Amino acid sequence: MTKKKSNVWVSPRDDKWIVHRENSSRPSDVTSTQAEANEIARRIAQNEKVDRITQGRVLSSIFRTFRNHVVGNPPNAACSSTFSDPTQTARCI
Repeated sequence: MTKKKSNVWVSPRDDKWIVHRENSSRPSDVTSTQAEANEIARRIAQNEKVDRITQGRVLSSIFRTFRNHVVGNPPNAACSSTFSDPTQTARCI
């Protein structure tokens, strides 16, 4: 019986990006940019015929939420809200 290979993940850690296997705590590689990590993970995934999964930074999600609230889109407002100023269009996130 052949053991199924684990997917390859790209995840942020501190100010670096790590390439690691699913359910593994030890990184396969550590890079300074997400693009470098994605390229390494792409090659590994392609060679071993597994999926590559890229996680984003949590702060970017928090920033998008904050930005939408600042331009006037309260948390429970409809996503299609628009304002008289065309630069202030609320977006669903």
